[in-house]
Amino acid sequence: MSLYKKVFESIEKVRHSVVPEIKDIEFLLSLEAPDAVSLLLTEADRIRKEIAGDGILLRGIIEFSNSCKNTCLYCGLNRANYKLKRYELKTPELLERVDMLVGAKLKTVVFQSGEDSSVDAGWFSEIIREIKIKHKIAITLSVGERTFSDYNKWKKAGADRYLLKIETSNEKLYTRLHPGMSFKNRVRCYDYLQELGYQTG
Repeated sequence: MSLYKKVFESIEKVRHSVVPEIKDIEFLLSLEAPDAVSLLLTEADRIRKEIAGDGILLRGIIEFSNSCKNTCLYCGLNRANYKLKRYELKTPELLERVDMLVGAKLKTVVFQSGEDSSVDAGWFSEIIREIKIKHKIAITLSVGERTFSDYNKWKKAGADRYLLKIETSNEKLYTRLHPGMSFKNRVRCYDYLQELGYQTG
């Protein structure tokens, strides 16, 4: 099989997989031959244009709470930051902001907060469900580590994507920067999200 054909087939496999195989990603990322790299870039641009067009894709982020239970060394939301004025938006405020984003023609809303385990999963599910009934909009969540059950409730309610940040893949450094947190649990949460079919970032 020619390199050109192998590159093209790998691109198609990755594109049409819910979760692409690592070997295909590694193959594409390791390309060095100028013609192969050029094909990869051309196909990536073609697919981007087909899916997203040439415009700029905007997402509306609603920071609905700045409460956090963690003490990450680099973060201003750190629970030990007593100078920070804490807030939490209530249901009417959240829904009003979503209406504003939809009115501005945005296609994705991102709900983001500190990692606050007091955010009720049932309450959040109802908000997601109500938005999905009322609007044709993608919902991304970024609320940190939760249980499989919570992620499942939100997925069933209509959440599409989940952003779970990992600032480093070096477990020793992760542990130093995130006192009291577990790198293994962070990765486990990703596994939960993948299993439930979230698009992850």
